[in-house]
Amino acid sequence: MWKRKPSNSIGSLFWAPVLVVTGWLFLADQILLISIMPSYWPLLIVFLCVTFYIGMLAAGRRGAGLAIPGTIVATVGLLLFVHSTFNLWVTWTYAWPLLICATGLGILIMNIYLKRDGVRRVAGLLIGIGPTLFVVFGLFFEIILTGAGSINYKGQPVLSQSGSGIGAIKPL
Repeated sequence: MWKRKPSNSIGSLFWAPVLVVTGWLFLADQILLISIMPSYWPLLIVFLCVTFYIGMLAAGRRGAGLAIPGTIVATVGLLLFVHSTFNLWVTWTYAWPLLICATGLGILIMNIYLKRDGVRRVAGLLIGIGPTLFVVFGLFFEIILTGAGSINYKGQPVLSQSGSGIGAIKPL
């Protein structure tokens, strides 16, 4: 018959306190007069990436690939934190290339275990492409489109009131 494998007690020991502390934070946010979660909820996502790195360290070479999703999740959490803190949600239009950079960084961390030159070159290429696209798209969306008056600072197109034709744009 089928034999059941014993449960992973390390995972249970990790997740139990994480869920309890998360519950306490949400409860404190509801009961107390302090506002914790509206500002700091993205850091819970960053904290989730720790689980990927713990799994990578526990599994050794077999778990080296966990560095890639761990780095992507950490980057998404940090981007959400910056966007939430400074109300910069419109910058998602050009911040997504940083996820390409995060993938390259994850591959580079994975290569610590694998030690392959080809993997390191691919990681370096992705790490270079991400910020380059971020700057190019940032210049396009922030300077060219905003400078031309076609997008206001809330990220919405500004059309003329006259309705006189296609592409009629009202300056800010």
